[in-house]
Amino acid sequence: MGERGLTFRAATIHDAPFVAVVMMEAVGKEYMERGVEPSGHVLEVCRRDDTLYSYKNAVIAMLDGKPVGALISYPGEGYHEVKVRTFAPIRDLLDFDPMAMDDETRAGE
Repeated sequence: MGERGLTFRAATIHDAPFVAVVMMEAVGKEYMERGVEPSGHVLEVCRRDDTLYSYKNAVIAMLDGKPVGALISYPGEGYHEVKVRTFAPIRDLLDFDPMAMDDETRAGE
């Protein structure tokens, strides 16, 4: 029998599709409720190891052995450059301009 209850684990490359769903939900797209599978540039952003929403920056919340959420966090060093690399390929999918927003973190945070 698998793990029971709520557990947490570091994400792997195999979790990139789930991380992509969580990321799109965070930017206002209803992926979970509509059952939309991420693909294309969205999935690629989460498969890379040099983006804000990389699987390497994610911790997966598991409930009874199934992923139910994720915490995505990243260091502030080089934030602006990584922000550009993250949002450039998916900019057309968003209802806001992430490049117009102030940087949300900086070195040391």
